[in-house]
Amino acid sequence: MERDRKILVIFFAVIFVVLFLSTYFLSSGTLVRADQWILDRFFQMRGAISPGEDIVIVALDPVSRQKMQRKSWQRADFARAIETLTAAGADLIAVDVLFAVPDPDPSQDEALRSALQNSANVILGSDISRDNPAVPLPAFREQEIGEGFLNILPDEDGAVRTIPPPYVKKSGQEYVSDLPFSVQVAVSRLFPEGEIRPDLTHKDYLILGDLKIPNSRAQTASGFWINFTGPSGNFESIPFHRVLEGHLQTNEIQGKIVLIGSMNPAQHDYFKVPFGHEESLESRIQSMYGVEIHANAIHTLLHRRFLAPVNPGTMYLILGIVSVLAIWLAIGVRWNAFLICGALLFVLFGIWIAFYALFLRGRFAAGAPVYVSVVAIGIAGLVARQVEESAKRRYITQLFGRYVAPNVVEQLITNRDLLQLGGRKQRLTIFFSDIRGFTSMSEKLPPEDVSALLNEYFSCMTRIVFKHGGTLDKFIGDAVMAFFGNPVYFENHAERAVLMALEMKEEMERLKSKWTSEGKNHSFDIGMGINTGDVVVGNLGSTDFFDYTVIGDEVNLACRIESVAKRGQVLISTATYEEVKDKFEIVQLEPVQLKGKSQPVEIYEVLR
Repeated sequence: MERDRKILVIFFAVIFVVLFLSTYFLSSGTLVRADQWILDRFFQMRGAISPGEDIVIVALDPVSRQKMQRKSWQRADFARAIETLTAAGADLIAVDVLFAVPDPDPSQDEALRSALQNSANVILGSDISRDNPAVPLPAFREQEIGEGFLNILPDEDGAVRTIPPPYVKKSGQEYVSDLPFSVQVAVSRLFPEGEIRPDLTHKDYLILGDLKIPNSRAQTASGFWINFTGPSGNFESIPFHRVLEGHLQTNEIQGKIVLIGSMNPAQHDYFKVPFGHEESLESRIQSMYGVEIHANAIHTLLHRRFLAPVNPGTMYLILGIVSVLAIWLAIGVRWNAFLICGALLFVLFGIWIAFYALFLRGRFAAGAPVYVSVVAIGIAGLVARQVEESAKRRYITQLFGRYVAPNVVEQLITNRDLLQLGGRKQRLTIFFSDIRGFTSMSEKLPPEDVSALLNEYFSCMTRIVFKHGGTLDKFIGDAVMAFFGNPVYFENHAERAVLMALEMKEEMERLKSKWTSEGKNHSFDIGMGINTGDVVVGNLGSTDFFDYTVIGDEVNLACRIESVAKRGQVLISTATYEEVKDKFEIVQLEPVQLKGKSQPVEIYEVLR
């Protein structure tokens, strides 16, 4: 049975592990979403960190529009802002606004073109979400120092966690790559001397000069994780109107990357991020404006705070080790279901903490298969254990239900250590009783009356055996055989046996009175013999038929003592007498010669 349980659990474990491994590495949506949820929790556990002072946001916010009395921002406004920021010492200016369509007023376009030319430090954005990408006007592209696409690609749950990969397109006879806006800004800051062409030959990394940006998942081109510094508002921001009014403090802009972008809820340029998924505009800390997402991505790249995925081979190894541990907990430890669940939860907690420690060191373990496999193996183990427990319960009930009281059966089911199947030596107390005069009486009664009589007698005697914790061995004709101290052991097994015998004696008197009142002439009584000693106890017999019984010389002695007991007598051996002499009224009788004994045997009668 134990072997079958282990085979069953291992079978389930292998099935679950293979199933979840295969589905995960085939991009199972459920497990990918589970990993995204885990990543979000890790960010929330870590909390916000300082983003430093090298990135500042100029916010196109409602307050600025109100102060400047603008229904919409004009290109001349952006031109004046670029000139002011350049004069204030901005190292790079990145504008998160599309300038793809000519302005109805040509002077607006000219003002912006001139500002771009004079600044020579501005990066503009494009949009690749359409068949024909929207790019800045040619006049602006001639003056920009770099360009990146502004598209932000949320995951299926609507949250942004990654920078999109480069957009590869064919230009003439060769393929060229457009970089994401944030990557272009970081590259322009890190490599100001010249153009850096991306190396896309590695599936695990995007290589730009000495910058190796790890792919968020080696199996797919899903982009690069943003290591968010915190929720919305974590980066320093300056209202746009302050820039237009020239109200900038000393060193507020000097040497920094300045991002100009919308922070106006009405423009809906905000997204869910790992620091919260609520969509309420009143709780925008749970969402983040696009320009802030770009700021976090740039910070990740500049400070090389990458989140690299743990290599699939390592994950296989972790999964294998954890699965073996979970299997061992499920089948190798004889705990109850509650403790197993607790141990599995402890293992899951340990894995969580270990993976969180990796996260803090820039490694994210896509651990959903590990968590799910541990849970699956645990469930399989508990199911198998429950099947085994049910089978053992049935087995024990079938084996001992006819020997001992129901409450003793429950003890045996609860505490398997009480079971010592097979023969073993133990000091017990053995009891025999036999009906005196039964043979002559049964000859005078119809068989059905004899059967009814015995059934009533045995039912009463069995109840008394169970009441005192005895184990009913068997009925031998009209005799009863029982023993005390096994399978549930108690120190006073001899005392219990004597108490039972005295109650049987009283019960016999009650039965006789009952039968007389019913007009039945059942005039018989019982003789009882008790002995205490070392016997062999256990499941004894053949492989096809066996009984839970006791054998040995001490059993034979108890039987011989019972054979000399007269009607209503409770006779005990010297060994039993020594155990109970201070607890009952006992008299010593003349020694008797018993069959199989060379010398007379001392016996005692228990009076009460």
